[in-house]
Amino acid sequence: MVPLFERENSFAEACSKLSSHPGSDDQFHFLCRVLDLLTFYRNTAEPVDETALAAMMRGEWCLWEAYSKWDISINPFLGHFMDVWDNRNDEVNMRLTGPTIVIGIILSGQAKDVLSLTLRVPH
Repeated sequence: MVPLFERENSFAEACSKLSSHPGSDDQFHFLCRVLDLLTFYRNTAEPVDETALAAMMRGEWCLWEAYSKWDISINPFLGHFMDVWDNRNDEVNMRLTGPTIVIGIILSGQAKDVLSLTLRVPH
């Protein structure tokens, strides 16, 4: 999961490094571990620091990018995206606006348009 926390990585760079990370041979199950990390941060009562927030944004992007060559309707993480988006105004998601915005871009269909951009989390 280290590439998600490296500040210098763009979203695409983090996903690329994550896909070659030890233990990532089974992509789906490895991405389920990324989802577990995202869920952990969403469920923690503690404030999420900037590094973790940036890692969450990269993680959400990786859940989408891994299946980006297919229609979003068959992405196995679509339920997660929809759950976060549907609950974007609750207390948890209000404090995690960055990852929620990334999900909004994904669900709007604009992610492929920005895929060629070098998306970086601001320092």
